[in-house]
Amino acid sequence: MKKIILLAAFSFCLHLLHGQEYARISLDELTGGLARYDSLAWEAAEGGDLSGAVELLSECNDWLLYLTENDPDYWRLGPALASNYYNIACFNSLAGEVQPALDALARAQEAGWNKFRHALQDGDLDNIRDTDRFREIIGLMREKGDYMEILRKCGDYRDEDTSGYPKFFYEPVTNGRIRNVRAYFQLDTVAGNGDEISRIINIMTFVHNLIPHDGGHRPYCEYSAVDLYNYSKANGGRGLNCRMLAIVLNDCYLSMGFRSRFVTCMPKDFNDGDCHVINAVWSRDLGRWLWMDPSFNAYVTDENGELLGIKEVRERMRDGRPYLLNEDANHNNRTPQTREHYLDEYMAKNLYWLQTPVHSIYCTESPYFNTKRETVNLVPDGYRNPAYSGELYITTSDQGYFWQAPVFGGE
Repeated sequence: MKKIILLAAFSFCLHLLHGQEYARISLDELTGGLARYDSLAWEAAEGGDLSGAVELLSECNDWLLYLTENDPDYWRLGPALASNYYNIACFNSLAGEVQPALDALARAQEAGWNKFRHALQDGDLDNIRDTDRFREIIGLMREKGDYMEILRKCGDYRDEDTSGYPKFFYEPVTNGRIRNVRAYFQLDTVAGNGDEISRIINIMTFVHNLIPHDGGHRPYCEYSAVDLYNYSKANGGRGLNCRMLAIVLNDCYLSMGFRSRFVTCMPKDFNDGDCHVINAVWSRDLGRWLWMDPSFNAYVTDENGELLGIKEVRERMRDGRPYLLNEDANHNNRTPQTREHYLDEYMAKNLYWLQTPVHSIYCTESPYFNTKRETVNLVPDGYRNPAYSGELYITTSDQGYFWQAPVFGGE
């Protein structure tokens, strides 16, 4: 069994790195190959061949290191490297190989694995848990991975003179291109005849069920709801990344007369390539922006069941007030989401600063046409990310400007 697995893995590696062939392999193909590698390793581990699983993942990481160090196009493979090191640590720990397990855990931390809460509870690491080095590594993970504490310690927002900043614009339903989205997806039927909140949630769940989420896939088509859906459908129901799903939902909301924008939720760490894009839709009934995430069919409420927005959730994370995730939040209708994982870990990391387009319109981010791409960054006081500066970016610490109520009328 081990021999077959290693031969399959070796064959895959030769395909990747025979001469310069790797440069012609897309990130999607690489991601698929890595998934097969991971599957083979877990097969070996579940069959009792822990050393074979370690050998597979170690070999895989040799190629990942080569790729990430020699081609900037593959920098997004970094998390796979860290995850592999963590799994190597687990397999070695289960096999009683204490020192190799600790070495692999240290390399996982160096590669960016900072999920210290998971490591503290992971029974696979029980054989190394009582060592001084384990506690040292966990301490290093905590420094960079206690995202709630990092969020609590960040700078506050402050009022600024925003009189010269651009006004936010939302495409009116009278424009034919956005109105067509409503008819194409039969959104009046989707939304139903209930109150405003039920219609908002129904549309979000519809998009969640319409197109699967695939965080590593950015499509080759126009970035509009209809084109993105047809691209997914033409490719066998291929999933799209969170940004594309948020764009689809944004078009759907705008077509129904809701003021909506997609918001990129960003981490503090400049080198962390993982962010998450969700939607903020304005509720006239509640007088606030609401959190809607089509990737996870997720929204957030307070202790009384009233829906919250990104602004309120972030504030509650910082001051310790309660917030709850809807019970049917899930990933691709397979994996349930919990508050602890989705909000306290994943989103706490990605709520350090926020980004949204000034113009919320059909094809806001067209890859093929020259559209207005002005973007507003909302950052804690004193924070700057040099990668997001320049004439297209307005950076502010004034959350009143960023979260201002939309203007209605004229439609």
